[in-house]
Amino acid sequence: MHVWSNLMLVLGAADSTRVLIPRYLALGTSNNKLELRRAALLAALSNRSLCLPPIVHGRTGDTTPEQVPISELYDLEALGRFVSIGEANACDATRATATLCGDLCRRDGGPRTGTIVVAGRGVPNDALRAVDALGLADVFVASGCLFWPQIPISAYLLLWHHLYKPPAVLRRVALARNTLFGGQAYVSVHWRFEEYKCGRKRRLPLGLCQRETFSPVAGPMLVVTPQQLADVIVAAAADRPVFLATDGRLRGHGRLVDEVKSLVAQRTQIRELHDAPASLSGLSASAVMELEQGICADSAFHLGSGMSSWDWEIFYTRALRMGDLATFETAFHLENLHREIRGPAPDELKRAILAPRPDAPFALLDVHLREMVNRTSEYPGS
Repeated sequence: MHVWSNLMLVLGAADSTRVLIPRYLALGTSNNKLELRRAALLAALSNRSLCLPPIVHGRTGDTTPEQVPISELYDLEALGRFVSIGEANACDATRATATLCGDLCRRDGGPRTGTIVVAGRGVPNDALRAVDALGLADVFVASGCLFWPQIPISAYLLLWHHLYKPPAVLRRVALARNTLFGGQAYVSVHWRFEEYKCGRKRRLPLGLCQRETFSPVAGPMLVVTPQQLADVIVAAAADRPVFLATDGRLRGHGRLVDEVKSLVAQRTQIRELHDAPASLSGLSASAVMELEQGICADSAFHLGSGMSSWDWEIFYTRALRMGDLATFETAFHLENLHREIRGPAPDELKRAILAPRPDAPFALLDVHLREMVNRTSEYPGS
């Protein structure tokens, strides 16, 4: 039986001497969490125990770096029902003797190994042969940032059914949500400041510069005004209050955040964690991020980025809570296929595969902003 169809047979039955150690190559914490999730799937498929080295939050430069134990990000008891969790002491000892390092996305420039033959966007089928070949090594150090479009959605769905937030995080989310909105249903918006793509590479205004899900990978950025951004948020809110999650203040753009909030507040209530300071008391920067994501996951509707691992986690969570497998599949494609489909594929194909359905519990902020900009250009007085 092939390893993909054998997934259910190997769960919880890992050989304790065979381990997989995640290697976090990406800078952002949300990308590291993505790498961890893919490592968990790879460990389960190859009948290994999963080691859990901490993630370092703050490597993007917006806050002081801190080590974050995986137990603060996911409920390990639930994750352990999907994949065997390696003992910390054994994992540390194993890491010191590891001789095989397979970087599935080739970002470190190191040599390819005999076991892993995937080279990022190389031949897609190589990933299947690579997983089958994992039995050649007792210790495997892997990056999970690989581009893996051929993973069966059913395997990813099974993984996400075992991804829960720790109880302490859920309690903080419930308290902050009730402090901000009481029992009201609300809409959440993730306003992402594209530090690298906009600020460093193109000298475009942070916060008002957006990458587009359906544009070519190297295509032009979408630049909007504070009023256009506020109009899109108000339209998505549909008379409901809004929770705003943003890294704008951390990046020194609090004045712009306040300007957009003021424009939205003229028509509907808008809050952020900044408005409930007691909810932030004693929390690390990583815990604040988890708190924001949790509040977004509890919203009635989420407006976020189709190219952000921060938002993908929200999309998956919302789809699972609704039992909406079609929406879960959209989130899966946004994570695994967006780079390829944003290339030469016709616009109709991109939208057919990547665009959320109108009744999905989330939508793409850049798509709504593009529609707003097009309308404004066509009808300047509107």
